[in-house]
Amino acid sequence: MGVLIPGTMKTPMQKTKAVCGILAVTAGLMMHPHICGGASWEGTDDFSGSLAKWDTTYIHPGQPSDGFFLSGGHLQFIKTVTTTIYEGNGILVWSNSLPFNTNWTLMVDTHLHPTPQLTDQDIILDLFIFRTNPVSAGAGYFRIAVGTSPLGNTIAVDGPNPTNILGTDVTLGMSYDSASKQITSFYFPTGSPSSLVTIGTTNVSAWSQMQPVLHGLSHYWAVGVGGVWFDNFGVHGEPSSAGVKYVKAIKPSFEFLKPGRTYQLQVSSNLNAWTNQGTPFVATNFNMAYPQYWDVDNWGKLFFRLQAAP
Repeated sequence: MGVLIPGTMKTPMQKTKAVCGILAVTAGLMMHPHICGGASWEGTDDFSGSLAKWDTTYIHPGQPSDGFFLSGGHLQFIKTVTTTIYEGNGILVWSNSLPFNTNWTLMVDTHLHPTPQLTDQDIILDLFIFRTNPVSAGAGYFRIAVGTSPLGNTIAVDGPNPTNILGTDVTLGMSYDSASKQITSFYFPTGSPSSLVTIGTTNVSAWSQMQPVLHGLSHYWAVGVGGVWFDNFGVHGEPSSAGVKYVKAIKPSFEFLKPGRTYQLQVSSNLNAWTNQGTPFVATNFNMAYPQYWDVDNWGKLFFRLQAAP
């Protein structure tokens, strides 16, 4: 049989002799990188409830029947009639401007049902970051958008470098780096973040605010429920400064081994169920150290044993 050694330590090292050698456990402190300067934060909306997190003043300006409405767990964009002028906009403003001293990432899912008309008068969903009041004259902004395309069953992603992609479901996003004061826009087919494509960048060091805004527009065409919508809005940020913290850790080492014999290290938290740690190893010396530390929140609940393997 092996030797059981609880992880609880009153001294930096403890040894117990056994038939198959000695398992010693070295306790100490390890340094792990972590984020300093405050807790991470986020804000989300899956549009299954109310719009309490948004300023809805301009949600359907000038036409109460048109604009944004919650329906079917989505933020639907609706336009009731086909017109010959630009109208039917919907604007939804996030309740807070984003911080300049924090790295953040902002994403939202979009869905567009392509229109059958081959025309440049598109239906568009926009993700904006405004540098000034979003509804003020001449407001400055950074934008990424999706719109129906005259090329058939494609969605045009609009930004500094526009492109066309297949499909109707696209996730739009922006990320901000507080060190460079730069926002980068990107997109990927919803559910496929590995296919992320960067669209453009802008420097915001001279900006006074960074206000997220969702916007919908149909140049001419009527849009019914289920055709055009946003979903799964989320912004997540972390303080930008990295730091170091200390965690309790232990590292097993072995003595009085028999060179050439195979051993298996096992770990348990309750002395009943034992789990092999790593693969069996062949002793190449009388004394050996195991090449891994364990983070231990409660040292009295971690046990080790060394078994002679076949």
